[in-house]
Amino acid sequence: MKSPTTFSQDPNKTTPGPAPDAGINDQPKLSTDDNEIDINDLFQGLEKPLTFEDPVVLVPPNAGKCDEELDIQKIISLANGNESPAAAESIIGGLIEPGKVGVIDYNGKIQLVGPGRWILPNPRSELKMVVPLTENYIEYETLTIVRVNRGQVGLAQDNGKPYLLAEGIHVKNERLFRFQESKSVNVQYLKHGSIHVIRVPKGHYGLVTENTVPKLLPEGVHVTNSNVFSFDGLQLINQPYINHGTLHILRIPKGMVALVTDNNKPKLLEGTHCINSKTFTYFKMESLTQPVIKHGTITRFIVRKGEVGLAWDNNQPVFFNEGVYIKDSPLFNFEKCISAGDKQITLGAKKILTVWDGEVGVSYLKGKLVVLKPDRHLIDSTEHVFQGFLSTQQQCLHLISKADPKNDTEGILICETKDFVEIGLKADVFYKIADAEKALLVVGKDNIDTLVRETAIATLNSIIRSTSLAEVAQNKEIAAKSERQHLEQVSQAPVNAPSAPMFFDKVHDEFISKLHDTFMEHYGVAITNIRIESFRIMNAELANNISKQAFTTAQTETQLANLTGQTEIATAQQRRDAEVARIKAEGDAVRLATETNAKNKAVLESAKAEADAQVVRAKAESEAIQLKAQAEAKAILLRAEAESKRAEMLNNTPLGGQIQMYQMYVDMVKNSLQGVEKTIYLPTEGSNPLSFWSFQQGVIPGLVDPKQRSKN
Repeated sequence: MKSPTTFSQDPNKTTPGPAPDAGINDQPKLSTDDNEIDINDLFQGLEKPLTFEDPVVLVPPNAGKCDEELDIQKIISLANGNESPAAAESIIGGLIEPGKVGVIDYNGKIQLVGPGRWILPNPRSELKMVVPLTENYIEYETLTIVRVNRGQVGLAQDNGKPYLLAEGIHVKNERLFRFQESKSVNVQYLKHGSIHVIRVPKGHYGLVTENTVPKLLPEGVHVTNSNVFSFDGLQLINQPYINHGTLHILRIPKGMVALVTDNNKPKLLEGTHCINSKTFTYFKMESLTQPVIKHGTITRFIVRKGEVGLAWDNNQPVFFNEGVYIKDSPLFNFEKCISAGDKQITLGAKKILTVWDGEVGVSYLKGKLVVLKPDRHLIDSTEHVFQGFLSTQQQCLHLISKADPKNDTEGILICETKDFVEIGLKADVFYKIADAEKALLVVGKDNIDTLVRETAIATLNSIIRSTSLAEVAQNKEIAAKSERQHLEQVSQAPVNAPSAPMFFDKVHDEFISKLHDTFMEHYGVAITNIRIESFRIMNAELANNISKQAFTTAQTETQLANLTGQTEIATAQQRRDAEVARIKAEGDAVRLATETNAKNKAVLESAKAEADAQVVRAKAESEAIQLKAQAEAKAILLRAEAESKRAEMLNNTPLGGQIQMYQMYVDMVKNSLQGVEKTIYLPTEGSNPLSFWSFQQGVIPGLVDPKQRSKN
């Protein structure tokens, strides 16, 4: 088990000692003794195991199986045995239809006859009944015919001995044979007398007791013939806890622990266990994540990080650091876990004290004062008493007088000046513990505030009684200010202004000088400062007169301030108007110069642009004329060359001259008829269509006046 946390005994310096790791593996477990067995030893089997097909258990059919053809003669032969039937066939006898048999009582014996016509010649014989063989069960006196259908088993007894009848037809003609019923062969448990058939399905155990010994049967078919056997049911294999008599199987899931007792001894178990014990008891399972598990004398608890465990061991207080612990002791009692950051952890006479910076711990060992410095301390003694914590930081006390029901003096310290005028002050005194041991021994932890307050009030009253009202009221400010701030203000005031030190600074200096050294020397307390926030005159009439005077002074100062302000405002306004006019004139001049420069620049730019444009246009026209002349000259040259080539080619052929002549005619006609609107008819006589042209008469043949044509 993990060891508890240890601390040094020095009350001024205590640090936790080392603690080894611990876990659930350190817990006590059931030992591998006579009580705990291997899981395979649970399945020892039955004392008299049989198979289901054993003839001792299952009797096969003697008259045919269910899937075979019905053999009536075999049934009759089995029923009658070696004896001849008492009936005889005759055409005049009684009729037994096919598929039926007749039951005859012959001299106390039962016989069967098959289908046909039968007579009974013997007077001691009698036909009792005719039954169809389609019946599953036929019984009369000693005769029994049973058909056990497929999927069933018959339960019967022969001379008091139980049998199971297999599927098929069974014929018995015995007085001691009795058939009970048919049952499905697939039942989980089949019991018939001393015969037991157990079918354990997959994933289950069969719980049985044989000769008072509990046993577990694995999956499968189990058969026994025993009078001291009982079937107690089925149990799922995957159950965490399986119990049958003295047999116990525990399959404890990971992260869980089982609470058990063995021979009245409590134990915690993990994993898988198979136990055969009459004194073993299972209670429950608990999660290992639970903070505390209590089982009899065993205590398992978890101390998480940042906590401290508190417990009693043999009536002694014990602290535990973080970890998992198991303790098996009737004298151990776990209390609780608390935060390790708590300043005071107490269990009985044992304490863990954490003293922070800015404070000390107050304790007494055998009546002597022990001051605990900032650190972690362990107190483990009934003679060492811890009283509490004492702050060594700066404290503030508000100085007030005792309440007076006649006057509203709440939160005010009332003092008398040198001229017996009552004034009320709002004052605070600041102090801190410089020597804690001296302060505790001389004053006491609970009396320091009272001592400082009463001494400060008495000292402040003494200072005020030696001061006149004029000195107290020399400051017009309500709030107190330092002498340095006052001197800075005085240096900026007129020459005839008062330069005496502020009253509040004077009180501060006198107060500190009177109390600081005395308190440090006698009580170990350092008086660091006194702050006077404000004061007021308690006499209402006097306060009213001073208020009126202050009001008149304030009005005068206000008027002077207003006149000064108005002068400054007027001067500033005239200065502003002149500055505005100057800025406006400068602006107008700059604007006019800018506009003139812009216009001149625009004119120059426009003229320059026009000249450039004219040059560009003249240059473009010149280039265009040159290009046009060059193009026309080139075209004429090309036409002349083409005409020359054409004329040359035409002259080289007979047809060319005619074509050239005709072309001349065409050109002449075009030129002569320009602007003339006439209709020309060309003669078609002759082989030459151009023979109409004649220049001798000066008339163009074929040319007819349109009016003459209309007359014709």
